[in-house]
Amino acid sequence: MRSIYEAHTEADVGFTTVESVFGVKADAGHAVDLLALNFSLDGIDAAAAPVLVELCTATFATNAPGTNSTAVTVHNTSGPRIAETFAAAREWTAAPTVLVSVMALEFDPYKMIVKESFPLGEGYDFPVAEGFVVRMTAAATVNTRVHGRWARV
Repeated sequence: MRSIYEAHTEADVGFTTVESVFGVKADAGHAVDLLALNFSLDGIDAAAAPVLVELCTATFATNAPGTNSTAVTVHNTSGPRIAETFAAAREWTAAPTVLVSVMALEFDPYKMIVKESFPLGEGYDFPVAEGFVVRMTAAATVNTRVHGRWARV
């Protein structure tokens, strides 16, 4: 059995241009197997341009979760209760590096929810001591909340 972890932004993240809104970093001994990614958008204008939502790999060479961002709590939700060693955060004021977009899609920013669960073996894996960032780009003010669920690998 594997340990499953979850974290979310814990508050609205407002953005107008490019923003790293949520991210997770593994420790030196583990990798991340992304199982689910959910987010909501609450734009102020039904006619606003689409929001670009990107799932990015992140080495966190600079600005790891908690640095130039707000740390959020990681919960061990199932499997063995192994000491939590992942770091998660929201709303970076200086973007983490190095980011590489592995999935990019546009979404209607006006009051919508996206729930994506990846079938076993078809999710995204992120290397040991690295992780992922959800980056969003909007032309008008949008609020978001993001939730991630992953396994320790």
